[in-house]
Amino acid sequence: MSRRARVFYFVMLSIIAAALLLVVFVISPRQDHSINSSDKLLPAAAFIASCLLCISLAVHPNWARRLVSRSSPDRDGRSPNANARKFRGHHPDCAMFESHRISWSGRELCSGCVGLMSGATVSILLMMIYVVSDWAVPGVLSMAFIVFGLGAVSAAFAEAAIGRRRRLLHLVVNSTMIVGFFMLVVGMLEATGSGVSGLLVVSFSFLWIDTRIQLSHWRHSLVCDGCPESCKMD
Repeated sequence: MSRRARVFYFVMLSIIAAALLLVVFVISPRQDHSINSSDKLLPAAAFIASCLLCISLAVHPNWARRLVSRSSPDRDGRSPNANARKFRGHHPDCAMFESHRISWSGRELCSGCVGLMSGATVSILLMMIYVVSDWAVPGVLSMAFIVFGLGAVSAAFAEAAIGRRRRLLHLVVNSTMIVGFFMLVVGMLEATGSGVSGLLVVSFSFLWIDTRIQLSHWRHSLVCDGCPESCKMD
């Protein structure tokens, strides 16, 4: 399967997942009271665990792959092939990817990964507050949460696919996407009164973030294709 076909496949699956989520929201009976704390625990725990996984992959993107293969390149710059292109901030250390990195305390970091870590950290704190609170979210606000969450995911897809990369925008959009996942979980929990709907959002979030990664990889390949140098990113 070509990279473009793979991206199209993931985008279509993501659209279908969003549509299924909206169907669940529409057909579920509305509730006028706050969801029980016990019903929040499982989806909240799954969401927090997912955020921790997101943070770990943002820091070390290839740690899972290295569990099964010792020859995988280290995206922080240490490659097993001495002649291979080095990496800085999870990107090739060439001028074509300069706009994909940000500098922090003398280190170069991937702006997208910093955004994902920031959003995941904020979302973990928000979820903890939500679980221990008795806040009843009105139906209209639940719908607004869902709309915001789906909008944040769509914005992340669009931003990852565009040709021009702006460091700060990339950071903010990726951070907002993770916060959007939190709002989707809370919106569906409060609108349906069922923990299953929250778990559904958590499961879909893996698909959505993988789709964003596929879009980013596709854009990276286009950057390399337009570069006159002989080294090409896989």
